[in-house]
Amino acid sequence: MPLPASLELVVTPLFCKTFDALEIIEKLGAQDYRKTLRVVAPKLPNRQIVLRELRSHAARQGITIELIEEG
Repeated sequence: MPLPASLELVVTPLFCKTFDALEIIEKLGAQDYRKTLRVVAPKLPNRQIVLRELRSHAARQGITIELIEEG
């Protein structure tokens, strides 16, 4: 399904049973989404490593990453 042109923000979990944030980055990039992806994660032992990895993939797609930790 095509994304609406007015879509400014997508929110996704870092991971779940059926997909992870890296897959979402690839799918959004393939649909020419070039805005913000907010990734929600549990408390991480090393937030910076995860954020660096997500941003590395997102930068290739032109997507901005926000990482929100819960708990």
